[in-house]
Amino acid sequence: MLALTTGGPGPVTILFSSDEGRTCVGTTAIFSKKSTCYTDLIELAPGKLLVVYGRVPYGWNPIPLSDKLSKNAICGTFVAVHRR
Repeated sequence: MLALTTGGPGPVTILFSSDEGRTCVGTTAIFSKKSTCYTDLIELAPGKLLVVYGRVPYGWNPIPLSDKLSKNAICGTFVAVHRR
């Protein structure tokens, strides 16, 4: 099983292929707000992946000084993979 993550132009998604990348199935959105479009993943154990991505609430624009709550961040989410 091949897993691929993508973030550009958005949303951050994960795709799966069982035929060496010729076709992808199971496209799933992980994060749909503004992101850096950079993603990565690692298999932690059989069937358990960690996907990481950058979250930027104002895109590539700076966070306004008036917004004291928003922060750029690197986020991660666990993905369980079950073969059918």
